[in-house]
Amino acid sequence: MSANILYRIIHIDSYRCTVAEEGPEGGTEGRTCPACGQASQSGPCKACSAKERIEDLVASAKRRIDEGWDRGAEMKGASDLLTGARLMLEAGCHDDAEQLAGAANDLAMETVTQFDALVIGIMRSRRCIEEANEAGSDTSEAERVLEMAKRALAENNYREGMALAMKSRDMATREMRKYESWRVEVGSWMKR
Repeated sequence: MSANILYRIIHIDSYRCTVAEEGPEGGTEGRTCPACGQASQSGPCKACSAKERIEDLVASAKRRIDEGWDRGAEMKGASDLLTGARLMLEAGCHDDAEQLAGAANDLAMETVTQFDALVIGIMRSRRCIEEANEAGSDTSEAERVLEMAKRALAENNYREGMALAMKSRDMATREMRKYESWRVEVGSWMKR
């Protein structure tokens, strides 16, 4: 009679408890997925494992998007992709949900990176213009281009803004070198 008695074994993994039955030969019988109750070899079934993985990806994308919003970046595109991923996950379309969540995560990272690069580029350009002004250079054109970069930031056009900020910085640097070169020539002429 003891050979026919089934013993309950509780397997605990990092997320869930699963209950399996141990048969007379010591093997397991009747294992089920802890999330959905479907038969499973061990732990969550493939569908529930995929759903957990996608939920983790959605959570990661959500954190990145929130970080972008907090910094002041426009995250609407990534947010829309994430909404689509959630809808696909609810509909049980795991492949589409995973693809959309991955795209949302990637777009969020790219947007934050571009936003940060533009903000840093604007600060560096401003610093170069100030140095050129202190040296006596004409920086009016560099300042005009810097204002265009700031407008691009306000319009969430980060790539164009980065190009404009670099152009402004280069213009200020060229003007400063031009002024320095002129100052050296005048100085050597005055020594004669």
